Amino acid sequence: MCVGDEPQVLSALHRSLHNYPCTVLVATSGQQALDILSTRKVEVILVDICMPQMSGNQLIEQVNRLYPDTIPIVLSGQADEKMVSQILGETFFHQYIPKPWDDEQLIELVGDAFKKSESQVINRALEIDTEVPELSLDELASEKRQELQSALETLQRMQSALVQNEKMSAIGQLSAGVAHEINNPIAFVSSNLDILQDYVTDIHGYLEAIDQLLVTQDLSLEKDNSLRADFEIDSIMQDILILVQESKEGVNRVTRIIESLRDFSHIDQVEIQPADINEGLEKTLKLVWNEIKSRAKVEREYGDLPLVSCRIGQIDQVFMNLLVNAAQIIETDGLIRIKTTADEDNVYIYISDNGGGIPDEIQERIFEAFFTTKPVGFGTGLGLTISKSIIERHRGELTVESKEGIGTTFRIVLPIQSAE
Repeated sequence: MCVGDEPQVLSALHRSLHNYPCTVLVATSGQQALDILSTRKVEVILVDICMPQMSGNQLIEQVNRLYPDTIPIVLSGQADEKMVSQILGETFFHQYIPKPWDDEQLIELVGDAFKKSESQVINRALEIDTEVPELSLDELASEKRQELQSALETLQRMQSALVQNEKMSAIGQLSAGVAHEINNPIAFVSSNLDILQDYVTDIHGYLEAIDQLLVTQDLSLEKDNSLRADFEIDSIMQDILILVQESKEGVNRVTRIIESLRDFSHIDQVEIQPADINEGLEKTLKLVWNEIKSRAKVEREYGDLPLVSCRIGQIDQVFMNLLVNAAQIIETDGLIRIKTTADEDNVYIYISDNGGGIPDEIQERIFEAFFTTKPVGFGTGLGLTISKSIIERHRGELTVESKEGIGTTFRIVLPIQSAE
């Protein structure tokens, strides 16, 4: 069985397996796959990881639990095998194959999976027993502690990998906008330099003419004024100051954008340190401005906040996810409000939009991993999941309030002093 939400991919898989001696079934969702499995035996199942409603890893977990003789093969175009293993964690899958796939490799993997399924069925039928040594209660408790510790370390590695993967994905999505924002000041700085070059040529010509007049001792105020007018020296001198000022501002704009991007993408900033939340919001706004400016106005209401002990790079990632989501849900003439306040123990950040709201039936699911309402290829379905995880690791809270037709507000609560 082939499972995925893209009909073109399912058709291609069906064609690739045409010459293999098996019946190929297709399912366009996880639930449809489970419905088919409940009515007939399936030896091998090819599952796309990223699917709406029920993600690939959720489907594979249910298949492993309900149909242990069905062998899952993971199909993905968004990561390499190492990343797939990190995403799926302890979830069993027989093999991974990337998109686009090689037909020969696909048929070979499917053949291996059929052999594995057949072997499992035979072993189960023969009821092969494995000897399990008797352990004392203390030994069992120690073994369980080791298993739990190992599972915790695995989860922590997965979480770290997912955070960085989502950050790189976000930077990739923003790269076109950042390039546009950088190109604007670069364009007028370049134009200014071309004009300055022409001005320098005119000034040089004027000075040479003055030198010639001085050599012939034929320089008079009238001739000097005539030359100044011919070369437009007075106008040039005024323009030069403006051009230099504009160019300096353009360079400063480029510098600020690059600094913001560098701070956001800094993967080594793991130490908790005091940070200015309002400044973090402003830096993030600079990064995502190209996403927002054509869709919405931004209203800021920054409170007088104390410095917050946090990993500011991770907190900025949360801000970026929320701001980009707000911009994407607004089609045009929208409004995004950012408000910050504080009390003795916490700071509060509110990011609101008037983009139409989130339907009641999916509000409880928006923080689920891989759940997304965006079309295929737009987002990973991990942004809000990772954002919530980051805030909770800071001993904070991320909640949402939304009304259809009105808008959505995300509320972040961060303790001023780190609990770590």
